[in-house]
Amino acid sequence: MEDGQFTLFATLSDTEMYRLQDRGITIEAHFYLDFEIEDGSVLRIFADRQSIDRVQADFGRLPRQDGEILLEKRYASEHGISIDDTIQIQGCFFNVCGIGSSPDYEAPYRNVSDSVIDSSRFGTGFVGEPDYQMLKKMNRSIQAEEYTYAYLLGDETAEAQLKEALRDSSMPDNFDVNIPKLIQYLPAEDNIRIGSAAADVVINKSAGLLAGVVLIVLFAYVM
Repeated sequence: MEDGQFTLFATLSDTEMYRLQDRGITIEAHFYLDFEIEDGSVLRIFADRQSIDRVQADFGRLPRQDGEILLEKRYASEHGISIDDTIQIQGCFFNVCGIGSSPDYEAPYRNVSDSVIDSSRFGTGFVGEPDYQMLKKMNRSIQAEEYTYAYLLGDETAEAQLKEALRDSSMPDNFDVNIPKLIQYLPAEDNIRIGSAAADVVINKSAGLLAGVVLIVLFAYVM
């Protein structure tokens, strides 16, 4: 799972990526495109990840060839979609090879400012890199491609340097890298999409423990 993510107005160059990595920061592009589906819902399409926020298939498998897609499980459930079904994205047909989730969309809010999850209207999908580029070239997404990068930090020094670079929209002298203007910087601990399931488990555990204690007291009183 990522330590955080940031979104820029333009992509990082290969040189900028290499110099960040030389300082112990792992960076992976998590660009995406939003498409309106026939039923009026919005599907956010990513290329499959390699190292950060890797997708987990609860059913089926990850895309292995062209024309395959893995759908986020809440979206698939709300729309009655199963493995081997076919969905259409702006005239392109994809076979649903998997249903699952990704760590950065554990709670699939469309925007981090949203207060309610509505999987009947929004979901995520993951395709192979060739299919992602094909959809991008079609130029039919409802908004421009978002240049979001996920990162993993090597140590505390790397974190401080990265934050300074992103706040100033330019790298410190020892980085010697110019970063395109920052749109958003979001550490994992501030991302409402991450960690919600774990929080639910903690709540359930605490409630169960309290209920157990109350029952024991009642049984003791009756006896």
